[in-house]
Amino acid sequence: MSTTTLSASTAADTRARAPRPVRLAAPILMPLAPALTLVSGLFLSLDPGTLSEAELTAAVYADPSRQGLLVWSGFFEALLFPIAVIWAGRATYARAPRLTTAAMILAVPGYLCLAWLVAGSDAIVWYGATHGLDQDLVTDMAWGVHPAFNAALGTFVIGHTLGMLLLGMAAIRSRAIPLWAGVGLAVSQPIHFVVGALVNDPTIALGMNTVSGILTVLGLGLLGRAIFRGR
Repeated sequence: MSTTTLSASTAADTRARAPRPVRLAAPILMPLAPALTLVSGLFLSLDPGTLSEAELTAAVYADPSRQGLLVWSGFFEALLFPIAVIWAGRATYARAPRLTTAAMILAVPGYLCLAWLVAGSDAIVWYGATHGLDQDLVTDMAWGVHPAFNAALGTFVIGHTLGMLLLGMAAIRSRAIPLWAGVGLAVSQPIHFVVGALVNDPTIALGMNTVSGILTVLGLGLLGRAIFRGR
């Protein structure tokens, strides 16, 4: 191997160590967001992804306290997911810069739009349920409050689904985490997308969403550990 080739290879493997606070926080905060999604889906969610908008509103009206907890969970998920994705890029960028960049372009805006969905639908339905507003009116408000909501919904669905797929591919290419974990991270959100688009059975939907959540927790958690170890 020539000196030039060796130098290029060495440079490609060189990673700037994350600041100490990031290295200490990464293995805790990075899996926390998908863990919140997983736990809320198992114990709080009123819809595994099979209800219509009107049916979901009716379910919230029947149990608004659970919806209130889901709104709080969504608030923290919206805070933590963009951080987790950006930090994950630190562990994959050096050896997979193009895949990582593409993943960031898609996933970060996608997860930033999660705040729109929490405030634009979840919180509105909770407010209507706790204040006795007409269900049909609340359904229209929650899902048609402004065209920007639809833009945020589309950005979230496309961004986090494709972004996590590319991030998992970047993790595989960079060897930042074990192969099985990279594959799991890559397929985690496409599984969740399939549930929302194609699955009508609540039990199957819950099972698939649980698998999706576990894979995301493991993938981001191992990327957090890689950052902690200075990858």
